[in-house]
Amino acid sequence: MLLTIGSAQLVHAQKVEITPHIGYRFGGSMVDYFTGQTYDFNDSESYGVTFNYTLGLMGDTQLDFSWSRQDTDMDVFNLGSYDEFDLTIDQGQVGGLKQWHEDETVRPFLLGSLGATHFSPEGSELSSVTRFAFALGGGVKILPGRHVGVRFQGKLYGTYGSGSAGALCGPAG
Repeated sequence: MLLTIGSAQLVHAQKVEITPHIGYRFGGSMVDYFTGQTYDFNDSESYGVTFNYTLGLMGDTQLDFSWSRQDTDMDVFNLGSYDEFDLTIDQGQVGGLKQWHEDETVRPFLLGSLGATHFSPEGSELSSVTRFAFALGGGVKILPGRHVGVRFQGKLYGTYGSGSAGALCGPAG
């Protein structure tokens, strides 16, 4: 889950919004049932940017593209032994955003997207991997001025693990 806090919208024009964001992702874990290893993703900050392009005349539907990065640690437990290594998680998503115009300054929204998650472990025997991912979320845009605003959102990410291990959910998949 990604919580975007206090990110300013640089452009709020008729068609384009650009939103840099900073947030916090909660950790999760997974178990490799074939080897018995447990992998724990630690909580950490994340950052990125979102681009929205308004579709149609009403302005209530937008094409949504987002990129985010999380630099975290992963703890690996394997039959009594423990190992920790740095992990970078990059996510790119393309989807849609539906917003409601409560008034000119408050716009609640829902979003959904598809994309990819790239895991880059450092200092371990594991290699980098990219997997199919999705995201669902919602929030509110507060627009006190014509060209600036604040967007608060929560987002749940899911990343497909592998055909033999099943699907995984959490900040890294």
